[in-house]
Amino acid sequence: MSIPNKSFHCRVAVFCAALFVSASSAFAGVVDEIAEIRDATNAFLDSLSEEQKASCNLAFDHSDREDWKYIPAKRLGIAMREMNDAQREKLDTVLRAIHSADGLEKSKGVILCETFLYEKSGKNDFRDPGKYHLTVYGTPDEKEPWGLRFEGHHISLNYTFVGNQAVAAAPAFYGANPATI
Repeated sequence: MSIPNKSFHCRVAVFCAALFVSASSAFAGVVDEIAEIRDATNAFLDSLSEEQKASCNLAFDHSDREDWKYIPAKRLGIAMREMNDAQREKLDTVLRAIHSADGLEKSKGVILCETFLYEKSGKNDFRDPGKYHLTVYGTPDEKEPWGLRFEGHHISLNYTFVGNQAVAAAPAFYGANPATI
């Protein structure tokens, strides 16, 4: 991975500076939007091998569901670096479904900052931009509660759904280091 050109650096600086502004979620409990999130999540889960699915799809009442963090740490779920191209495309569909356009841009900005830190650190595993994880808690359906988390260094997004309602889009955290590049 090489460090991108100067124009790219300017875009990263804009993304990272915007991270300090609170992001709004893309949904407000509307049935069609929840169905889109549920369908995207199920399509993502269907794209996984049985082994990947076992690590990514945990019980709704799993103790990890309430143990969110935004620091570099060991996480449950499936990391982006463990996904093939088709699975990463499905992940992008999930991220587009749960975010507003601004929120999606901020999430991608966080990952861009981590990419810069990875390069600057000599490609230290601690700063691996592929270590953003998706974890699904429960079964995404219209009956039982379920949730999902997208998390890595400087980002933690947690969602809980019951039926056709989003009952929580929290805790949510976006950060940046460095704030400018």
